[in-house]
Amino acid sequence: MIDGLSDVKVSNLLPSEQFQVESDGEYHSLNRSSTPLLIEYAGHRIMIGSDAEADQLIGAIERNAVTVGLYIASSHGRPTHNDASALKALNPAFICLTDSFEGSDFTKHYRKAVPGVDVRSVNIDGSQCYSFWSDGRVERESVEVYG
Repeated sequence: MIDGLSDVKVSNLLPSEQFQVESDGEYHSLNRSSTPLLIEYAGHRIMIGSDAEADQLIGAIERNAVTVGLYIASSHGRPTHNDASALKALNPAFICLTDSFEGSDFTKHYRKAVPGVDVRSVNIDGSQCYSFWSDGRVERESVEVYG
């Protein structure tokens, strides 16, 4: 047990999903074995989408009635994995996209799905740090990461 973390709850939102690999003969997808995680602490809720595909994400949100403050988007933020209806249901205040390949700006997809959301892309905005305070505040800042 890590001091100060005894009140942190981490939930697998798709516990019944079995590990499976889809194959079309050449391409093997491990995304189907990925599961969204919900982290809860001091009244804050963070969802990590992992590499869950759109139908898995929708199912996890519907089955668990999840809303969050911060959503770390599935599949690095690719819109094909992050359905607009799922995003509306999550209703996050913050969305972080971990895409880091040239020309990837998916922020418009998220701003359209969740008006008013603070969406940041590592590719555009740099690395992000989110601080969750016991008084309910959430602060976000861009940070420099050195190799």
